Amino acid sequence: TLINYQHQKQIWVRPIIYSIPHIPLIYPYILLIAFSLHSIDFFFASEKITKQEKKDLIEKSFNEKISVDAKNLLKLLVDKGRMGYITEIAEDYFHLANENLNICEGLIESVRPIDETRIKELETLLAKNGQTVVLKQKINKSLISGFRITLNNEVIDGSMKSKIDQMQDLLSRKVK
Repeated sequence: TLINYQHQKQIWVRPIIYSIPHIPLIYPYILLIAFSLHSIDFFFASEKITKQEKKDLIEKSFNEKISVDAKNLLKLLVDKGRMGYITEIAEDYFHLANENLNICEGLIESVRPIDETRIKELETLLAKNGQTVVLKQKINKSLISGFRITLNNEVIDGSMKSKIDQMQDLLSRKVK
């Protein structure tokens, strides 16, 4: 369950991730593995298949396609019975790698697609203290017009929906 994973993450996932000295180099492998293994979850969940057979499959499947560190991580997950968490681990790994590289991920929502040049300009404007900002774009028709940027715990809302909501709130206060 997700709650169990959150607890387990505090205990052993973060120490494993932080113990790998070259986070940026191994991340693409972790992502590849997560998507590759997601389709055969049933294999790793089966109690009829031994841990050694599972590790042998990892060795044969990925052979020299992934780094030794990535293979060792998978084998450790098999040993600990945690292969079911590989997708969550990959996501956490991505966020920790970005944190380690001083990259801040954000979301920009708009009614229509925003030109890539404009997104790059916004990323530059939002960057602080040598940090790199990377905005992912999402179409949200409920905004009516404008855009909303979510970056860390901060929301910059320049959408028409936000302005209408603010007006509605102001008017409802005056009516009371």
